[in-house]
Amino acid sequence: MKFKYLAAASVAGLTATMAIVPTTVLAQQITSGIQGVVNDDSGNPLAGASVTVTDTRTGASRTITTGADGSFNATNLTVGGPYSVAASADGFEGQTASDINITLQGNTALTFALSSGSGAIVVTGTRVKATQLAVGPGTSFTAEVLENAPSFNRDVRDVIRIDPRVSLDRDDGGSGSDRISCLGGNDRGNAFTVDGISQGDVYGLNDTGFSSRSSTPIPYDAVRETQVQFAPFDVDFANFTGCAINVVTKSGTNEYQFGGFYEYSDSGMRADHITVDGAHAAVRIFVEAAELVFVGARLGDVYKIETGPLVTNRPFVNERWFGRADLQITDDHRLEATYQHLEESTTRADDFFTGQSSPQVTGQNTFYLSGTKADYYSARLYSNWTDNVSTELRYSRSEVQDLQDPIGGGEAQSANPIPRIIVGIDNANPIADGAVLAGPGTSRSANDLRTKIDTYRAVMNIDAGQHTFKLGMEMNHADLFNLFVQNATGTLVFRNINDLRQGLLSPGTGNNQTSTTPANIVSGATEGAFGNFSSTGDINDAAAR
Repeated sequence: MKFKYLAAASVAGLTATMAIVPTTVLAQQITSGIQGVVNDDSGNPLAGASVTVTDTRTGASRTITTGADGSFNATNLTVGGPYSVAASADGFEGQTASDINITLQGNTALTFALSSGSGAIVVTGTRVKATQLAVGPGTSFTAEVLENAPSFNRDVRDVIRIDPRVSLDRDDGGSGSDRISCLGGNDRGNAFTVDGISQGDVYGLNDTGFSSRSSTPIPYDAVRETQVQFAPFDVDFANFTGCAINVVTKSGTNEYQFGGFYEYSDSGMRADHITVDGAHAAVRIFVEAAELVFVGARLGDVYKIETGPLVTNRPFVNERWFGRADLQITDDHRLEATYQHLEESTTRADDFFTGQSSPQVTGQNTFYLSGTKADYYSARLYSNWTDNVSTELRYSRSEVQDLQDPIGGGEAQSANPIPRIIVGIDNANPIADGAVLAGPGTSRSANDLRTKIDTYRAVMNIDAGQHTFKLGMEMNHADLFNLFVQNATGTLVFRNINDLRQGLLSPGTGNNQTSTTPANIVSGATEGAFGNFSSTGDINDAAAR
């Protein structure tokens, strides 16, 4: 269980922060604000003026009375817009500034100059000075940018790369995904949050830097704004050395909106190619395919192990769901709730040699599904108690299951553990010896990673004129379960098909008795049976919790 205490103060636009941060997952700022001053024509502050901030998307409004210095500050506003801001005071002509859009980058500051008289006018930026404040060096990408930016993958990574401080590095040796490098740093130093929920790689095993193995966890069409921060001075941002990638989802409006997209691609759209097959290669493939059929039949009859068909394609499945509800309880209280689901998988090989010097063949059931199954829940209550005091209460839960499942099952922690079986294939020269594999791969025989994180957050903002105070606490409770044991169901090795027929295990005459290269198997150098097992008989005792 981790605690974080927040304490911050700002004086005349300069902010000092103080925090104790013994935590691993931090929620980022996901709302914005409109602040400013109301003056007369001579530049003198108008105390007691009324400022009404209205979200034109929902009609929600809030009225604030300026202080002695003429200042006002509307916090906890939903990002985007447009907002309209109306200022009025007795004996002065009122003004309304329209089409104000706010971003995650910082509050928008307005300066009104009211003239003596009566009535009200709608003014533009020439009469009301609008300034975009910032919490530090960074960039916000609004809904307009997201809609117009080219993104074939429909991924926020295609958008944030517009910032020259962000680059994408293709992970060719792993997932094939684009890894995010900020200021030239490794993506392990980045933080990634969606509506304040950490969705980065908590355990540190994924190739993407996200909680998901192959894609971003959030659907692209659910994103309202994306922000990249490099060195913010707001206490809400922490736990990164590269950049903080902050995503906020779309909120509801008074109008129904519909959208959709469609994309199509197939191999016929690629360039033409020529393939040349040698006679030996064709013979070897044919022979080993036939041997897989025989070995598979034998294993099915004697050991009740199904090898599955030969793998000719590796499908990728990705399902992402997102739902959000916004309830404007009163003008001073707003409740938000979100649910997000991700389920993705791609077929990958485990301990499988494909080189011509050590050819192996295996059925589909020895391959494994690599992916993620995750659910995220969040609820947030924003309240304005007075013109100067506002609060935020937030709760979120993330449940992430890392998928490393053999297609044919048989992990040690399952109800039906299956041993790995390797049968040598003694090929005539000049074809190299081969092998047929069955059962779960050595690294998927006991592989289970689950994380569950509950986050509780309470923040109070106090506006004291020239000073702004932020007080709060955040608590994270993380439950982690990591089971990883190689060869946990054991390996049985047969030198050739005849030995398999007779049930004769390899004698293990070599120095490297656990080597599973075809040459060692055919020669009998590999040990006939070996594995890693728990002394208690329960493989779950080896898990880290």
